[in-house]
Amino acid sequence: ADIPLQKRARFTTLTSRYEIGESSVAAAVRQIRPTLTIAESRRADGKLIGRLRRERRYFRTVAITYSPEVAHS
Repeated sequence: ADIPLQKRARFTTLTSRYEIGESSVAAAVRQIRPTLTIAESRRADGKLIGRLRRERRYFRTVAITYSPEVAHS
């Protein structure tokens, strides 16, 4: 109540990633993001490739299983 308006605004505003007068591009550059190491990147690629292979096997099985049923119906 007795706090000056400028200080009151400082206490009531939410903190954000941006500083006053800062562009979103500057804030994006300033943000620290974890970078993947080469080993982690290869591991992630390996997981994706394994998942795609499992899905391909699954859909091949489904296609082989249901194609005779569709042909006879």
